Amino acid sequence: MLSKASMHIHETVKAKSEVFYAELRRRNYTTPTSYLDLIKTYIELLGKQKVIVPAKMSRYENGISRLAETNIMVDELKKKLIELMPIIDIKSKDTQEMVIDLEKQTEDAAEIEKTTAVEEAAAKKIFDEVSGIKFDCEKVLSEAMPALKKALGALDTLNKGDIGEMKNYAKPPEDLVMVMDAVCVLLDKKTGWAEAVKLMANPGAFIDSLKAFDKDNIAPRLHKKLKKYTEDPRFVPEEIAKKSVAGKSICMFCCAMDKYAEVKKVVEPKEIMLKKAQGELDVANADLKGKQAKLQAVRNKINALQNNYRNSLQILEDLNTQKETTEV
Repeated sequence: MLSKASMHIHETVKAKSEVFYAELRRRNYTTPTSYLDLIKTYIELLGKQKVIVPAKMSRYENGISRLAETNIMVDELKKKLIELMPIIDIKSKDTQEMVIDLEKQTEDAAEIEKTTAVEEAAAKKIFDEVSGIKFDCEKVLSEAMPALKKALGALDTLNKGDIGEMKNYAKPPEDLVMVMDAVCVLLDKKTGWAEAVKLMANPGAFIDSLKAFDKDNIAPRLHKKLKKYTEDPRFVPEEIAKKSVAGKSICMFCCAMDKYAEVKKVVEPKEIMLKKAQGELDVANADLKGKQAKLQAVRNKINALQNNYRNSLQILEDLNTQKETTEV
């Protein structure tokens, strides 16, 4: 091929050289050097092509291989897309149902919150009422407590010797008789010095009976009788002390019981009201606690639904992203 090309070139150049001479009167010569340069150039180009052509062939082969792999991947993605479509539809449906359920639960929670708010207000009103009654009771009782504590403290100072000394009076002063009659009335015993002496026969038991006296349950009839003595101008502990130390303590005890009974008349109705109000408060608090628990359960369910909804949205978004990637 190269020899034929060289011959063709030579003959062509020779013909053109004649034309060149005819037109310009100048000679053009074709020498062997020109053919040697041609052969050299051909060899160089051939060597380069031997390197370039295999490289290009390798690239084309790699490209064909990659295209084949891509076709396989596309087929797999198409298959995956077909599988994803039902899943996306199911997830979309579940998400819509979740939204409906979430809206319903939110409405239920709002309704329960309204009811709970009303219950809380009612419970607060009852609580305030209970607190007010309790405060009134404590305030009224506080008026009698100092005298009561003082009287009970005086009983602690009583000793058997003082009681024995008092019961040994052959002819006791009228003031002491009055004090012991008052005690007999409180203990629901007959009045009179003879009965008082019987009470004091065992000084220790007598003192214990005064200390253990049930001040919260003084019968109205006994309290009415006691008033006859405590309202007497002579029924003053300081004055009785001039006749007997033990008599003073017993007088203080009787005065304190009278004062306490008076206070109980005022406090008792309030205590009944307090007990009733406390019962209502307990019922209201129990009902409120139930509603609060129900509300909290609904709130917990809403939080769970919201978390599930967010998770479903994320899953749905991921599925749609996979779908878009597959379609591309």
